[in-house]
Amino acid sequence: MCRVVLCVFRTVKYYFKAEVEFERQVTDTDELQHTTAQFYIRSMITASDPLDIHSVISFFQNSIEAFTSRGSGWNVNQILNLSLYMGVFRPAAGSSFIKTPPEIANKKAILNIHNSDSNCFQYSILAALHPPNNIDSNHVRYYTKYLSELDMTGIETPISLSSSRNSSHRTLSFPSMFWYTKRTTLFPYTFQSF
Repeated sequence: MCRVVLCVFRTVKYYFKAEVEFERQVTDTDELQHTTAQFYIRSMITASDPLDIHSVISFFQNSIEAFTSRGSGWNVNQILNLSLYMGVFRPAAGSSFIKTPPEIANKKAILNIHNSDSNCFQYSILAALHPPNNIDSNHVRYYTKYLSELDMTGIETPISLSSSRNSSHRTLSFPSMFWYTKRTTLFPYTFQSF
Protein backbone atom coordinates (compact mmCIF):
# COMPACT_ATOMS: atom_id res chain seq x y z
CA MET A 1 0.00 0.00 0.00
CA CYS A 2 2.75 2.47 0.95
CA ARG A 3 4.61 1.78 -2.29
CA VAL A 4 1.47 2.46 -4.35
CA VAL A 5 0.86 5.78 -2.54
CA LEU A 6 4.47 6.84 -3.07
CA CYS A 7 4.38 5.95 -6.77
CA VAL A 8 1.18 7.90 -7.35
CA PHE A 9 1.78 10.97 -5.18
CA ARG A 10 5.61 11.08 -4.96
CA THR A 11 5.75 13.17 -1.77
CA VAL A 12 3.80 12.02 1.27
CA LYS A 13 3.71 13.34 4.81
CA TYR A 14 3.43 10.57 7.37
CA TYR A 15 3.72 9.69 11.04
CA PHE A 16 3.37 6.62 13.23
CA LYS A 17 1.43 6.13 16.44
CA ALA A 18 1.73 3.17 18.82
CA GLU A 19 -0.78 2.45 21.56
CA VAL A 20 0.70 0.25 24.29
CA GLU A 21 -0.94 -1.27 27.34
CA PHE A 22 1.20 -1.47 30.47
CA GLU A 23 0.59 -3.34 33.71
CA ARG A 24 2.10 -3.41 37.16
CA GLN A 25 1.38 -5.15 40.40
CA VAL A 26 -0.01 -2.93 43.12
CA THR A 27 2.21 -3.19 46.20
CA ASP A 28 0.90 -5.30 49.11
CA THR A 29 -1.84 -6.86 46.90
CA ASP A 30 -2.13 -9.35 44.09
CA GLU A 31 -4.05 -6.82 42.00
CA LEU A 32 -2.75 -5.79 38.56
CA GLN A 33 -3.09 -2.19 37.52
CA HIS A 34 -3.31 -1.32 33.80
CA THR A 35 -2.71 1.86 31.87
CA THR A 36 -2.43 2.78 28.21
CA ALA A 37 0.14 5.11 26.68
CA GLN A 38 0.44 6.47 23.17
CA PHE A 39 3.75 7.14 21.47
CA TYR A 40 4.15 9.24 18.33
CA ILE A 41 6.92 9.68 15.82
CA ARG A 42 7.13 13.24 14.51
CA SER A 43 5.64 13.90 11.09
CA MET A 44 8.05 13.20 8.26
CA ILE A 45 8.04 13.87 4.54
CA THR A 46 9.14 11.11 2.16
CA ALA A 47 11.16 13.50 -0.01
CA SER A 48 13.46 14.38 2.90
CA ASP A 49 12.88 11.48 5.33
CA PRO A 50 12.49 8.20 3.44
CA LEU A 51 10.59 5.57 5.39
CA ASP A 52 13.03 3.47 7.42
CA ILE A 53 11.08 0.85 9.36
CA HIS A 54 14.14 -0.08 11.46
CA SER A 55 14.43 3.46 12.82
CA VAL A 56 10.66 3.47 13.52
CA ILE A 57 10.97 0.27 15.57
CA SER A 58 14.05 1.60 17.35
CA PHE A 59 12.26 4.86 18.21
CA PHE A 60 9.29 3.01 19.72
CA GLN A 61 11.56 0.64 21.66
CA ASN A 62 13.49 3.58 23.12
CA SER A 63 10.28 5.45 23.99
CA ILE A 64 8.77 2.42 25.72
CA GLU A 65 12.02 1.76 27.58
CA ALA A 66 12.12 5.38 28.76
CA PHE A 67 8.53 5.03 29.99
CA THR A 68 9.17 1.80 31.92
CA SER A 69 12.63 2.67 33.30
CA ARG A 70 11.51 5.48 35.58
CA GLY A 71 11.01 3.21 38.58
CA SER A 72 7.25 3.06 38.17
CA GLY A 73 7.14 -0.71 37.87
CA TRP A 74 5.21 -0.62 34.58
CA ASN A 75 5.81 -3.48 32.14
CA VAL A 76 4.50 -3.89 28.61
CA ASN A 77 1.41 -6.10 28.61
CA GLN A 78 0.52 -5.78 24.93
CA ILE A 79 0.75 -3.51 21.92
CA LEU A 80 -2.83 -2.54 21.21
CA ASN A 81 -2.34 -0.68 17.98
CA LEU A 82 0.36 0.48 15.58
CA SER A 83 -0.91 3.00 13.04
CA LEU A 84 0.63 4.70 10.06
CA TYR A 85 -1.03 7.97 9.03
CA MET A 86 -0.27 9.28 5.55
CA GLY A 87 -1.37 12.22 3.49
CA VAL A 88 -0.42 13.75 0.18
CA PHE A 89 2.05 16.57 0.76
CA ARG A 90 1.81 19.56 -1.53
CA PRO A 91 3.75 22.43 0.04
CA ALA A 92 2.53 25.91 -0.67
CA ALA A 93 4.89 27.32 -3.26
CA GLY A 94 4.85 29.52 -6.27
CA SER A 95 4.85 28.03 -9.71
CA SER A 96 4.28 29.91 -12.91
CA PHE A 97 1.64 32.45 -13.84
CA ILE A 98 -1.66 32.38 -11.99
CA LYS A 99 -4.27 34.79 -13.20
CA THR A 100 -5.14 37.60 -10.79
CA PRO A 101 -8.74 37.43 -9.53
CA PRO A 102 -10.81 40.14 -11.27
CA GLU A 103 -11.78 41.86 -8.02
CA ILE A 104 -8.07 42.56 -7.40
CA ALA A 105 -6.96 43.12 -11.01
CA ASN A 106 -9.65 45.77 -11.53
CA LYS A 107 -8.10 47.90 -8.77
CA LYS A 108 -4.91 48.25 -10.86
CA ALA A 109 -2.89 48.25 -7.64
CA ILE A 110 -0.64 45.20 -8.08
CA LEU A 111 1.62 43.65 -10.67
CA ASN A 112 1.22 40.03 -11.71
CA ILE A 113 4.06 39.15 -14.03
CA HIS A 114 2.89 36.84 -16.82
CA ASN A 115 5.55 34.12 -17.01
CA SER A 116 5.74 30.49 -18.12
CA ASP A 117 8.78 29.39 -16.09
CA SER A 118 9.33 28.89 -12.35
CA ASN A 119 10.93 32.32 -11.79
CA CYS A 120 7.74 34.09 -10.73
CA PHE A 121 9.19 34.98 -7.35
CA GLN A 122 12.29 36.55 -8.91
CA TYR A 123 10.11 38.61 -11.25
CA SER A 124 8.18 39.91 -8.25
CA ILE A 125 11.43 41.03 -6.60
CA LEU A 126 12.62 42.63 -9.83
CA ALA A 127 9.32 44.47 -10.24
CA ALA A 128 9.98 46.14 -6.87
CA LEU A 129 13.63 46.89 -7.70
CA HIS A 130 12.93 48.12 -11.24
CA PRO A 131 9.46 49.67 -11.30
CA PRO A 132 8.22 49.67 -14.86
CA ASN A 133 7.18 52.95 -16.40
CA ASN A 134 5.32 51.62 -19.39
CA ILE A 135 2.54 49.34 -20.49
CA ASP A 136 4.76 46.21 -20.24
CA SER A 137 4.63 46.14 -16.44
CA ASN A 138 2.99 42.68 -16.29
CA HIS A 139 5.12 41.13 -19.04
CA VAL A 140 8.17 39.00 -18.29
CA ARG A 141 10.21 40.52 -21.12
CA TYR A 142 10.66 43.70 -19.09
CA TYR A 143 12.32 41.83 -16.18
CA THR A 144 14.40 39.04 -17.79
CA LYS A 145 17.31 41.42 -18.44
CA TYR A 146 17.64 41.95 -14.66
CA LEU A 147 17.57 38.28 -13.56
CA SER A 148 21.37 38.14 -13.18
CA GLU A 149 21.14 40.80 -10.42
CA LEU A 150 19.61 38.30 -8.00
CA ASP A 151 21.84 35.83 -6.18
CA MET A 152 19.65 32.73 -6.03
CA THR A 153 22.47 30.40 -4.96
CA GLY A 154 21.04 27.65 -2.77
CA ILE A 155 17.43 28.74 -3.28
CA GLU A 156 15.29 26.34 -5.29
CA THR A 157 12.54 27.59 -7.55
CA PRO A 158 9.67 27.72 -7.34
CA ILE A 159 10.12 29.34 -3.92
CA SER A 160 8.20 27.74 -1.06
CA LEU A 161 6.50 29.91 1.54
CA SER A 162 8.77 28.47 4.23
CA SER A 163 11.83 29.56 2.23
CA SER A 164 10.49 33.08 1.97
CA ARG A 165 10.05 33.28 5.74
CA ASN A 166 13.54 32.00 6.38
CA SER A 167 15.51 34.58 4.45
CA SER A 168 18.07 35.30 7.18
CA HIS A 169 20.74 33.34 5.31
CA ARG A 170 20.32 35.40 2.18
CA THR A 171 21.05 38.96 1.21
CA LEU A 172 18.03 38.77 -1.07
CA SER A 173 15.13 40.84 0.24
CA PHE A 174 11.85 38.99 0.27
CA PRO A 175 8.74 41.08 -0.34
CA SER A 176 5.64 41.32 1.77
CA MET A 177 3.35 38.48 0.84
CA PHE A 178 -0.37 38.08 1.29
CA TRP A 179 -2.90 35.25 1.18
CA TYR A 180 -6.11 35.76 -0.69
CA THR A 181 -9.30 33.74 -0.62
CA LYS A 182 -12.66 34.58 -2.12
CA ARG A 183 -14.32 34.40 1.30
CA THR A 184 -11.96 36.94 2.81
CA THR A 185 -9.86 39.75 1.56
CA LEU A 186 -6.09 39.95 1.55
CA PHE A 187 -4.38 39.15 4.80
CA PRO A 188 -0.64 39.30 5.52
CA TYR A 189 1.68 36.31 5.44
CA THR A 190 5.03 38.15 5.69
CA PHE A 191 6.10 41.77 5.81
CA GLN A 192 9.33 43.21 4.54
CA SER A 193 10.41 46.79 4.16
CA PHE A 194 12.49 47.83 1.18
